[in-house]
Amino acid sequence: MHAADIMHEGVVTVAPDDSVRQAIDVMVTEGYSQLPVVRDGRPQGVVSNSDVRQLDSESAGDLPVADAMRETITAVEPDATLDELNAHLNHQDAVMVVDDGRLVGIITEADVAAHMS
Repeated sequence: MHAADIMHEGVVTVAPDDSVRQAIDVMVTEGYSQLPVVRDGRPQGVVSNSDVRQLDSESAGDLPVADAMRETITAVEPDATLDELNAHLNHQDAVMVVDDGRLVGIITEADVAAHMS
């Protein structure tokens, strides 16, 4: 089994220049606690509810997502094995699947667990 077999396609994302308020609205609407930050199809980072809570400003909602996101991302190719995914998910909440540098899917611990049962 490979990343391409279990990834979710059609990933909901935000752009680095979207406002933090827009990111919060998307997270609430979609029921996610974090979102990939993508520019021109390429992952730039991740923004989460906890990243937003760390912001100090009363006008935090007007800030660009780039000011709140974490630039560290974990990404694998579509042919990554289940062992590789498990190794990454031991340290991250989600793994982005990229093909030629472009985001094509995302995998969480729940996705792996569902395919192992």
